Amino acid sequence: MNTLGPVELWALSTTPGDTALRNRLYADVGFSEALRRLSKIFPGGSALKEIERRKADRLRSGEIDASAETGVIDQLTAELVDGRGIGLSLRPYEDETGGFAIAAQ
Repeated sequence: MNTLGPVELWALSTTPGDTALRNRLYADVGFSEALRRLSKIFPGGSALKEIERRKADRLRSGEIDASAETGVIDQLTAELVDGRGIGLSLRPYEDETGGFAIAAQ
């Protein structure tokens, strides 16, 4: 019996929150790097629990439901791109231009 690994789980996820997060990361860091980062931080193939937790926090503080999920997706994307917050376990590396970028270990 074969099982899917974290990268494959992320590539195939169809839940709206996961899809939104994955697509924003695709746009910011590219296809392969987005899947590497997502699989490193969320190896189960979904960020749904984290999205729901953060959304509930925003709703408790009075944010409107429609903007709460969008805000959470934006925040998670930024953390995974910048290697901060939940993305702290992503390590920086020097890219081809001599600048620093973030890559999954």
